[in-house]
Formats: sequence, structure tokens, C-alpha cells
Amino acid sequence: MSNKTVATIAWNTTGLVCHSSGCDVTLKMIKEKPKLFKSTVFLEPYSQDVKDKIDIKMPAFMYGTQLSEEGNKCAIPGYDYNTFYDLWSCPKIVMNVADFGHCDILDPEPWAACRDVHHCKITTNTTKLPEYHEFVQGAVSSFLVNTLQNRTDALKYITQKLLIPLNLLELKTDLNCTKSLN
Repeated sequence: MSNKTVATIAWNTTGLVCHSSGCDVTLKMIKEKPKLFKSTVFLEPYSQDVKDKIDIKMPAFMYGTQLSEEGNKCAIPGYDYNTFYDLWSCPKIVMNVADFGHCDILDPEPWAACRDVHHCKITTNTTKLPEYHEFVQGAVSSFLVNTLQNRTDALKYITQKLLIPLNLLELKTDLNCTKSLN
């Protein structure tokens, strides 16, 4: 066997992406080794460790959905993306997308299981799931390409409402660290 690596891994440009309670471990890793990572994405995060201000100047993208806050709340107030946004230092972006839920990000088999157990509310417009998946992938890519590769042109796809193809309930940014934490 021969080594066919054609690139050098740049460990100093590592970004993290997590979903749901997986964000608990991600948050703990960031708090323990903040200099190890360059940016992070919290997709519908949950963590019991998000209690106090997080004074780490790491770019973060917090993402939530409308339906995760309805019925059986799969985004638990006080432990969710809004709490992450409120307690995170900066730069940061928070986005809440309408008409989709916590499980709608999942692949077909786990999505069907979520649907069948009726735990988390999911979209009723299942024909829109492929578009939704593409949007989430694009939003995460836009953020990471910006923060890891300094492609500032990519950020507009998650900061300019006219370029976002889904309905938003919320979009806030603090990219220049101009807003103070309350």
C-alpha cells in the first residue's frame, strides 16, 4: 500500500459541526481547548452545560427550526440555539427557519423513525425535505468556508435574507463584536 495523500491537513483550521445533544460534547470540547478549533456550527443544539457567558471569541453559527419549539419541544428553552446565541461571545449568527423541525435534518431512515414515534414535530410538506437538506448543507458550508478559508463572499448566503430560499423567523448577527452580552 502506498500513501496517496495529495494534501496537507491544516489542523489549525478545524471547524466543528454538531446537532442536538451532540452539541453538549462539542461545547465541552470548545471550553476545554478553545484554541484547537477555528469555528463551530450548532444545529438545533442542546446542552446542560450552556449556563454562563462563554467568553471565547470563536465564530459560531446557531441554527434552529420553528417546529422544534412546538408540541413536544425538541429544542428545550434555556438549553437551545437561542441560549447558545445569547451566551456566546462573538462573532456569531443565529437563524431560525420556519416550517421545519428538529428531525427534518436527518436522513430518511432516522427521519421516518422520528415521524413514527411522534416525539418531535416534523414538516408536513415532505416534498420540501430535499430542498431543506440542501439549504442546511449550503448554510453550514457558507459559514465554514467563510470562517476556515476566509472566503468573505460566502457569508452573504446566511446573512442576507434575500439570498436565503426558506422562510425565516429570525436572523441575527454580531460579526464585528459590537453588541455586548446582557
